[in-house]
Amino acid sequence: MKNLIRKIYDKIRRKPLLVIPDVSTSFCGWVDVNERLPEPSMIGGTFSFDLLTYSKAGSYYIMAYDFELKGWTGSNHVTITHWRELPDAPERVG
Repeated sequence: MKNLIRKIYDKIRRKPLLVIPDVSTSFCGWVDVNERLPEPSMIGGTFSFDLLTYSKAGSYYIMAYDFELKGWTGSNHVTITHWRELPDAPERVG
């Protein structure tokens, strides 16, 4: 029994228990603002749709991108680094 436990331990010790794949932000749904900006909305075309944004300070905001001013709405004091589309709203029940 001792030998069996030793063999199992040796196998486990040689292999990592958790493997985190190296994935890009776009794979996870986040887009780096240096790679690509959102598309203008079909309504007016001056702004993007509302998006979930992530700041350099590590905070999340819901903002739109203003194509005329070339900046994020309400972000005078915030540096946005990434953005992603908002998920679909939940279905109404009843």
